Amino acid sequence: MVCSFTGFAQTNQDAGNETFLVSVPKISLSSTTSRPLSVKLAKGLVVYNLYAKISGSRQYPAQGEGLYTFDGQGWMATPTEALPFSNKKELGPGLGNAVLFLDAGTFTPPSAEESIGQFFLIRNTHASSTLEVHQVVDFGKTESGVLKILPKEGGAMIYSDGKHWFRLH
Repeated sequence: MVCSFTGFAQTNQDAGNETFLVSVPKISLSSTTSRPLSVKLAKGLVVYNLYAKISGSRQYPAQGEGLYTFDGQGWMATPTEALPFSNKKELGPGLGNAVLFLDAGTFTPPSAEESIGQFFLIRNTHASSTLEVHQVVDFGKTESGVLKILPKEGGAMIYSDGKHWFRLH
């Protein structure tokens, strides 16, 4: 495996809030069409580009330092604006890289095929009921199923590789 995601949730007892972090591999991309590793790159691979002067193409414009997703041919820059917040349980394709505050019930993310490289940080805001997130491959699983987010657990981050939504850890 070339890269892996790591993340954790840490409760700040003094401030009474939680911080969620995810870390992606850091690399210097010279261009949005370069293949910097000597291995076959997986479609949906996300990296943080450290090279501010990255060159782009018409099909793959560059945005300097930041997150890039490999789509099988080149690197797509992730927009750098702040993540949108939402409390809607029904989203269409196109809204990705968002923080979702949802209460009990169910949520089904948009099509993984139409959301390659996108992620959601999902928080269960209900005091006592479970939130079900459908069509997600959970830790240790090989097929999509229902991810249950307990109120005390608080949240989960999911990521689309273009085929499936995966829970990140």
